[in-house]
Amino acid sequence: MTPLQKLRDHVTVADPSISCNLDESEDGVSYIDVYQDDYRLCIEHHPSLGFGLTAGPNLDVYGGKADEWLTDSPSCLIRVLSLVKSKKSTIPG
Repeated sequence: MTPLQKLRDHVTVADPSISCNLDESEDGVSYIDVYQDDYRLCIEHHPSLGFGLTAGPNLDVYGGKADEWLTDSPSCLIRVLSLVKSKKSTIPG
């Protein structure tokens, strides 16, 4: 199981009202689109950089840079669940 598959599974077990779509690439960047009602969050995974997050209502992130970066899956899971619960947007940094 890949790091993104594990992360997706942890997110949906922690909050079953969250839907996730996984788009994995064997040779580069992979993504999880996270949905809850009208809230959307995108997780991108770069093997050398870690996990990038961009979140907010009515989000359209394809082709854009992630707002926040985390180096490990546990930190990413905590941040994702916090963002979904609060429905807040990530802050570009």
